[in-house]
Amino acid sequence: MIDRGAPLPEDLATIAWFEEQERKSSERLDAGATILIQVITALLGILFGVFAFANLPAYLRNPQFQAFGIAAAGSLLVALVATVIVVYPRAYQRDRAFDVSTMRRIQYRVLRRKHWALRVGWWCFLLGMGMLVAMTVILLVAI
Repeated sequence: MIDRGAPLPEDLATIAWFEEQERKSSERLDAGATILIQVITALLGILFGVFAFANLPAYLRNPQFQAFGIAAAGSLLVALVATVIVVYPRAYQRDRAFDVSTMRRIQYRVLRRKHWALRVGWWCFLLGMGMLVAMTVILLVAI
């Protein structure tokens, strides 16, 4: 084994940076999910508001417009559920007998679940936004 001596200040700074990223990862995922939840909720409110009229104008009765509206609402609802999974609090039973490796495995699973849910939420949000853009194009052509 080669003794490299004391770590360089740059090495210590790099190690500290990675430790900080590891500590703040869950907070950043929660913050991103919270913002996405707010945007999705606002878009769903607008979308449901548009379709809530009893007597829809002719351009809103277009079957393509309505199909894209249903697809947008569905994908935005899936995105909302996925992002709520990220911020939904869970009870973790931490036994004093747990060793650090068990705690790290639990931490890894929690972060992986949050990352996966936020990724699904993001892609469904983008799909819903694409549907809303398609609805806007149909609306502009019809008017």
